Parts: sequence; structure tokens; C-alpha cells
Amino acid sequence: IFATVSLVIVISVCGVRVHTTGLLRSFQFAWPVVLTSLVSLLATRSTILITQHFVAGAAVGLFALGAQIGSLVQMAAASLEKAWQPYLYSRTPEEARGSLRSLLGITAPAYTLIALVLALFSPEIVAVLAAKEYAGASMIAVIALFGALCVALSSIANGGLYYATKSGLSLLVTIVSAAANLLLCWLLIPSYGIVGAAIATAMAGLVSLTLMLAAVRATFDVK
Repeated sequence: IFATVSLVIVISVCGVRVHTTGLLRSFQFAWPVVLTSLVSLLATRSTILITQHFVAGAAVGLFALGAQIGSLVQMAAASLEKAWQPYLYSRTPEEARGSLRSLLGITAPAYTLIALVLALFSPEIVAVLAAKEYAGASMIAVIALFGALCVALSSIANGGLYYATKSGLSLLVTIVSAAANLLLCWLLIPSYGIVGAAIATAMAGLVSLTLMLAAVRATFDVK
């Protein structure tokens, strides 16, 4: 069901290209997008399962709360992403290159500021959202915010790959970062518990951002 809905959404968003590229080209673009979403969901679920395997239930709750606070950066970025992508699709390749460069230059400091503010007030946020036994989630939130910042910026860059119909590159980046996440979870969680899980997730986000920016630079020559 999720794959079907994702495919419909992708084809709808990119419908402007369907009449020029044909149904086959649209399908070739869409299936990596659907698989990218599925890989991301599986990676997230796997992280939780690995954490539950090595860590006690109460600590898993701390990790989940910290991760939710970290995801606030991505929530703040979601509205901007939905607004700018239609604009990007209306630009010529040369205009899209300049727009993407400018957007990355603006969003990087803006998202970093949001992450820093949330990190600064994470103890207060945890106190509002949960009981005092969850106070330790604020440390997890700080680590998770770094990962969420990387993912938010990676999503902006990913829009450039979609514009260039390089959804296969996006899928490859997602698979590599998901594999890095799972490997780091297995290595770090047994020794460091939920802190290790948070670090693994954050480092996977950094891997995703690094590879996504490299892919966009190779595609658009964005410097």
C-alpha cells in the first residue's frame, strides 16, 4: 500500500514531465523513489529493533523521545521543501543550478540555528513532554539533532537529484547510509547503549549528507 501511494504521489508531482518523457521514463524515475522510501523506513525500524535487542525497555523509551526531539529539525524543514521543489521544477537547468546553490547556502545556517536552539532548550523540552525519569533524553536529543540537521540538508540536495531525474543515485545514497547506520548500531549499541544508537544514527545522517552533496555536485557542478 505504501509503495503504491508513493508511486502515485511521485507521478503526480512529476506529471509535468510525463507528457515529454513518456510513461516508461516516468516509471524509471519513480521506482527508485519508492524503494528509497522503503529503505529509509526499514533502516529506522531496524535501528529500533537492534536497540531493543541490546538495551532495556526504559532506555529504549529515552532513545525514542530524544530521536523525536531531533526530528523537529526535519519537521521545520518539510514545509520549505514542499514549497521550493515545484519552483525548482519550473526552472531551466542553469537556473535550477543557481537556485539549488542559493538554497543550500541559506538553509545550512538556518537549519543549524534551529538545531542549536533546540539543543540548548532540550532539557526544558523533555521536561514539558515527559516525566522527570526521562531527563536523560536531552543528551540523546542533542546527538539526534546533529543527525536530523544532516538529513534535512540532504533532503534539500536530494531535490536536485530528482530534478535531474537521477533518482537512482538517491537510492544508492540511501542504501549506503542505511547500511552504515546498521553497522554502526551493531558496533556501538552493545558498548554504549542508547548513546551508541544516537551516535550511529547521527553518523549515518552525516554519511547521507556527504554522499548526497557529492552526487549533486557531480550532477549540477554546484560548488
